[in-house]
Amino acid sequence: MDSANIVAPVSQEGLSSIGTVSGTGVLATAWEFPDAVMAIEVPYISANSGLTSIKTGGVVEPYSGA
Repeated sequence: MDSANIVAPVSQEGLSSIGTVSGTGVLATAWEFPDAVMAIEVPYISANSGLTSIKTGGVVEPYSGA
């Protein structure tokens, strides 16, 4: 999917009804997601920090892609 013309997957209000976001293409969308909705071990761009991140053991950490 080419997400270049899609600003966000859902409205900011709609994120509150999402349980978990996961999948191999999450980071490639370039969308920002709240840390609270992200699955463990899925790279993403944090809406909280604006940085590429990953949750490991429930803790959000910087993600280097390595």
